Amino acid sequence: MGHFLGPARLEWWANDSTCLAAYDVTVALEPATAERTTIGTGRVHLDTEADVEAFAWLCDLDPLFLLCLPDEQEITVVLELASDQQNFSISYYNGPPEREITATFTPKP
Repeated sequence: MGHFLGPARLEWWANDSTCLAAYDVTVALEPATAERTTIGTGRVHLDTEADVEAFAWLCDLDPLFLLCLPDEQEITVVLELASDQQNFSISYYNGPPEREITATFTPKP
């Protein structure tokens, strides 16, 4: 993959048939090198604090996303969320195609 700067979409998939969330983002990507696994940066476009919290929660649960570019190229990536919870760095994911995650849900009183 070459350089890319522009709009894209991040998708968070629960399994092969269920996309739980999709986000519009702007990304700046560079080709990976042996010395650098981070391939870019990005910013998610969210309107409300609740949306930001939901995005951050998914990143905490499992930061693996499908990055969909305008040319229909899809790349499995790992995000590292910045402290503002809207900016992030992007790395390629080279692990197994299926990952197990666990989550505990605690309702608010």
